[in-house]
Amino acid sequence: RSVLAAVGIKRSERQLVKLMRVSKVTGTANRAFPRVAEWFQLSYSVRRGATLGELARSWQRGSHLVVSFYYPRGGMGHFAYVLRVTNKTITIWDPDLGMKHRYSRKRFLRLWRSTQTFENDPCWSFALRR
Repeated sequence: RSVLAAVGIKRSERQLVKLMRVSKVTGTANRAFPRVAEWFQLSYSVRRGATLGELARSWQRGSHLVVSFYYPRGGMGHFAYVLRVTNKTITIWDPDLGMKHRYSRKRFLRLWRSTQTFENDPCWSFALRR
C-alpha cells in the first residue's frame, strides 16, 4: 500500500489482497508486485540477483523500492519498502519491524542474499518509477 500511495494510488488492504492474490498459506508472491503495477499501468522493473549498488542507484533515481529478504524473527521471507540507502546503511519501512528500521549494509546483504525466502529468489527487488 505504501508504494502505491507514494505514487498517488490509494487502495484498501482488502483491495490489494485481492489484486495481489495473497494466499493464506504462502502469503504474497514476488510476481504479485508486477501484476499490480501492470493493473495500474505503472512503470516498474524487477531485479533478481541485484547488487547493493544497483539498489542504491535505483533509489537515487527516485524509484520506490520493495525488497524481499529473510526475516529472522519470523523465520521466513518478507517484503519491506526501502526508505533510504546510504554508503553505510539501508533504512526500510516494515509493519512488523516499525516505521524506520536500519540495517548496516553488511547485515542487510546477508538477509537479502538468503535463499530461505518462500520463492528462493535472493537479492530480489521491485522498483516502481515515479
